[in-house]
Amino acid sequence: MRIAVSRRLPVRVLLLLVVALLSTAALAAVQPALTAYQARLGTLKAQIPAVTASAQQAAERILAHPGALLNVPYYEQMGFAEEMRYRAGGLALVGPTNEWGHTPTRYDVVLLSVRSWETQAALISKRVKEYHAQGWAVTVIGSKADRPAELGADFFLDNGAPSGKADQGRINVPANITLGWMWCCEYAAAMSPQG
Repeated sequence: MRIAVSRRLPVRVLLLLVVALLSTAALAAVQPALTAYQARLGTLKAQIPAVTASAQQAAERILAHPGALLNVPYYEQMGFAEEMRYRAGGLALVGPTNEWGHTPTRYDVVLLSVRSWETQAALISKRVKEYHAQGWAVTVIGSKADRPAELGADFFLDNGAPSGKADQGRINVPANITLGWMWCCEYAAAMSPQG
């Protein structure tokens, strides 16, 4: 049985592609957030060695101390915590330790996401000190620009924001989540050879 193919099909496909491309270009023009996020991709990619080092250290700590937990504090960073707990692969043991009733250990690992230094510098600096006092390894994800000089985190992942101002927060959120997803992938890769 022979199927008849319209001679107009290639023209229709081409027209559909042209419309799709024009729609994408139009959306990019009216979506400055997409353009701002894309401008940070080079910086996010440059963070791969730091992401790998942080995740590798976390895997080594947790493998050496099976009771240790991955802590993603919830109330300071609800959106980030939800992404890490549920959408970034659903890693076991990721969550806010105190809320789960688990006993923190001195070998725990914590991920902190900074929406803006303008609004969170004092809180994040305080948390880093508290977590270090408990013996935890701390990774902070935020902008290198305007970062507190004495932050003291074990690892810092730069989200590429041009400043630490609050107006950068709308792009910092997806940039921080991107780095968090990358971290989860590297952590899983570091754990995989151990079974």
